[in-house]
Amino acid sequence: RAVDVYQPQDSEELHGKPLQIRVVQKKRKDTGELENELKGYKKIGDAPKTTQASAAKSDAPPWQQR
Repeated sequence: RAVDVYQPQDSEELHGKPLQIRVVQKKRKDTGELENELKGYKKIGDAPKTTQASAAKSDAPPWQQR
């Protein structure tokens, strides 16, 4: 969705489309192993969306402004 491809039929439809993602590692409760968790994404080159509430946090990445 972030790169305007809503129902890709082939992964090649996503090639060459820059995307910025935020991934954090968290510990699984059942096994204690680390796993990746997607926390946010955006198309590179898009201006971050700002609201009055998030304008005060303008130094934070867009996924933290929500």
